[in-house]
Amino acid sequence: MKIAGAGNVLSKEEAFRISQKLERFCDAASVIYLRSEILSDMHSSGDIGLSTADLKLHLADRRTAADVSALIEASLSQSESYALAIVDHHADGSMHQNGQSRLCEILREMCAPSAGEPEADQQGSPTHQIWIGSPGDGHAVLHVSLIGRHIWIVFEVENLERCVETWAHLA
Repeated sequence: MKIAGAGNVLSKEEAFRISQKLERFCDAASVIYLRSEILSDMHSSGDIGLSTADLKLHLADRRTAADVSALIEASLSQSESYALAIVDHHADGSMHQNGQSRLCEILREMCAPSAGEPEADQQGSPTHQIWIGSPGDGHAVLHVSLIGRHIWIVFEVENLERCVETWAHLA
């Protein structure tokens, strides 16, 4: 994004006014796509620079519980196409399961809290763990931990890349 004033030089007043607009834009945006080929050395006199890292941090701080919940539901929906079993365990004791009953039973047993189990951080950011058995096993398990919710998914190892793709946006 390049912003210029009259004669391609911004006064301090114009720069301040434009920065206020950018801040309101960032506050209202739910998603901003950044081109990877943005160059950091393109700034010249009168330009306003905003690093992509700063922008990502600014947006990351604004993720709400509703945003995370919507992303989780979308990931669960996408997972159904390749998962062999899914168990979604809520803090209130409710549990939703889908898939092969034998695998769901194993996942229910894994839902019991353990001392070393990762928990979501205080901001509600999910944590992820993936377990893969011996080379001949062929199955893997994904565990997504959130405050008040644990999601367990069994999938075939050849779907590992697909699974990571589906859940990576929650990191």
